[in-house]
Amino acid sequence: MDFLSRSQIQRLLQVSNVRNINRILLNMSKYLNSTRLNENIYYLNKKGRDYIGSEKPPVKVKQLEHKLMRNDMYMYYDFPETWQTEHPIEWKGRHKKSHKIISDAFFFQGKSYYFVEVDHKQTMTANRSKIELYGQLFPTLEKEYGVDCVLLFYTTTEIRKQKLMEHCEKHRITCGVFTKEDMR
Repeated sequence: MDFLSRSQIQRLLQVSNVRNINRILLNMSKYLNSTRLNENIYYLNKKGRDYIGSEKPPVKVKQLEHKLMRNDMYMYYDFPETWQTEHPIEWKGRHKKSHKIISDAFFFQGKSYYFVEVDHKQTMTANRSKIELYGQLFPTLEKEYGVDCVLLFYTTTEIRKQKLMEHCEKHRITCGVFTKEDMR
């Protein structure tokens, strides 16, 4: 997780008091940078990356809300060990036509593959396109690997949630669609 909001850090560390988490973050301030978006968002600065031995390049602040929403899903599913972000998958469909899709995150548990899509500022047309691709991909994976496939969307409004669910049902895709309210 490149970025964490104050409330995400609070949940992660199971600190119930806002004042205590703010004190902890203040004590760590020499290792952290922050930016403001509804609440403070924290990420490691050079000194912090050096301290933990990270060789990752400095994080880019673009798509901040998107990344925070992805973090919410990671925490909601209890930090799956198999979690991968920006997971590409390629397959050959009908008539040997190649397809590629990059999910925002992917993980598997038991005999199920979960594909996570964060719908922050995506157009509904783009979402429908992705759902159609998943509709082609899932039967291939289910047949080839003997797994169940689930598409998870995290979106911003109840209306978008309903539209995404309807489109998934239309394509016979097992899905879960969440909003911020569901994450509380």
